[in-house]
Amino acid sequence: MRSIPISLASLVPDPDQPRKSLPAAELDQLVASIRDRGLLLPLRVKPANAQGQHVIVSGHRRYAALVKLGAATADCVVTDGPLDEAATLVEQLTENVIRQNLGPIEEAEAYRRYIALKQISAAQAAQELHVAPSRLSRLLPLLELPAAVRAEIDRGVIPQDTAYYLSRLPDGDERTRLIAEAVTGTLSRDAAARSAKTRRATAPPSPAHPVTRVRCNLSGGRSVTFCAAAVGLNALIETLEEVLKSARKAEQQGLGVTTLAKIFRDRTAAKAGGA
Repeated sequence: MRSIPISLASLVPDPDQPRKSLPAAELDQLVASIRDRGLLLPLRVKPANAQGQHVIVSGHRRYAALVKLGAATADCVVTDGPLDEAATLVEQLTENVIRQNLGPIEEAEAYRRYIALKQISAAQAAQELHVAPSRLSRLLPLLELPAAVRAEIDRGVIPQDTAYYLSRLPDGDERTRLIAEAVTGTLSRDAAARSAKTRRATAPPSPAHPVTRVRCNLSGGRSVTFCAAAVGLNALIETLEEVLKSARKAEQQGLGVTTLAKIFRDRTAAKAGGA
């Protein structure tokens, strides 16, 4: 697609762009690169709005570097038509995730916004965005951590894997202590993982009236029922992901629902026989 020069004064950064921060050193490096070699990749922008402004879809870092250089125009590719918020977010996520330009929290917030916009599950979002479901399942829980901790994660002070295990701990003295250790760099990923697993294994008994059955009514008269000794969200998610993985494998093999049901029955029987 052909690019055209557009005045920087007519370009508007997208306020909902997933990437919220741009380290000064990173910007200076990009400024030097553009100064020496020019703009190697054009920006992608939306068609001009009523005010004659083009909202940037991708290329916010390049735009910031051009502004710092005092450039008058930027080479841009104008999208074929107006993009809705979800479609714009897909392009921005794709560009940033592939180039690893997003911090873990920025990426998680973008996934959460996409899920809310499309009103779909995390698994469906992963499929539509062509990312591994496990990526979302390990990033989204980070948003449950306190804001100060999330900031340390995006700064790289607390490693993403360590942060994931911290997110699995309930509020309390133990998590506060471990977060403090993580900030000072004295908490290893393995130690965080052990604490999370130990906490899960020694969790207090379920309430007097535990939930043992959850019926999820869906559109089109469909429903999914999940039964267990005590139903929790983590167990529900893991079970649904296991069913989805098996169903996709069965589809690839050309099997039907009846055969898939038999596979589940045989698997259960095998586990019972080995117990």
